[in-house]
Amino acid sequence: MSHRSPRTRLPCAGVSCVLLSGCLQAPPGGTGADGEFYDGPTQIEALSVSCSAADDLWTVQVDTAGWTAGGVFAWTADGLYIEEHDLYSDEADFYGAWDLLLAELAVSADPQAASRNSSTALLCDPPTREGLRGWLSIYDPETEEPVDCRVWGEDFDWAVAGYEPCDRAADIRLRRGAAL
Repeated sequence: MSHRSPRTRLPCAGVSCVLLSGCLQAPPGGTGADGEFYDGPTQIEALSVSCSAADDLWTVQVDTAGWTAGGVFAWTADGLYIEEHDLYSDEADFYGAWDLLLAELAVSADPQAASRNSSTALLCDPPTREGLRGWLSIYDPETEEPVDCRVWGEDFDWAVAGYEPCDRAADIRLRRGAAL
């Protein structure tokens, strides 16, 4: 992972920080360091998926180079039941060098009550963790079009499930209570 400037929490209030920061435009060509505005590509640098059985909570975190307009991920443990959730900016570099996207999902006691962006029917048990497969995409902060993606877990044809093809595998391992 690359070295980054200290993280600055921006007041996003549930709205993507990118949308609030349109007035921060600066001359192109910067790296985000030393007060220069970042003008590099927006791409995924790291993906972390963890589950705390004690808290019944799944956490998905995506570290990116460059700001994003958020992202979306889908996951399944059996290839039949698929959930989709959004990723929102939790922290971002003031000069646009990086973004931290986050989703925290409570494990729903009633699978029928699982709700997009707040809870999941996927349990924090060994069979679920072992069978977990996922797809994620992040969006360009200006065009809001997909710019990078990752897949993880066993082979699964996400295109058949209606998702854009992605051949970029994430190098993660899922452990209970720890990052992948």
